[in-house]
Amino acid sequence: MQKSNRQGKATKQQQQREHGEDTAAPADTTTSNPEEARVEALRADAVREAETAVAAGDFFLACEKYSAAVCNAPQDASLLLRRAACYTSLGRLDDALADAEKAVACKPRLAQAHAALGAALQRMGRRDDAVAALRRAMELDKKRELVSTLVAQHTAALFETCVSS
Repeated sequence: MQKSNRQGKATKQQQQREHGEDTAAPADTTTSNPEEARVEALRADAVREAETAVAAGDFFLACEKYSAAVCNAPQDASLLLRRAACYTSLGRLDDALADAEKAVACKPRLAQAHAALGAALQRMGRRDDAVAALRRAMELDKKRELVSTLVAQHTAALFETCVSS
């Protein structure tokens, strides 16, 4: 019975990650492997510290903390996207682009990853690539208004830049 319950929790967590939902601090971090539990605790602590740094506007510290979390979960698209946003705030567009590309590679059907990729490309002046990434984000996420709104904002800004050039 406990094994089935753990599998149910793991399946729910996997579904949340696939849909881009926050899984940085899962409600139940119980694991039979003490090393896995230790690594998960370190990751969760780093994420909490990063979120505190973001709230304080300290994006440099947030990048450091998200980097520590990414070391413990390198395929976590949510963490990569959070770090990409911090890099963008610091003007480190190459790093933001790299994280957005990794997030797309990890979760190719995650609309937020494509939106972040489009935003990074837009800021770098790569208009055609940005449009393609933003269109892909819209294709993947027609039902979510938030992502559609963000994509529409970035697309509008992109086309405004094209018209004024």
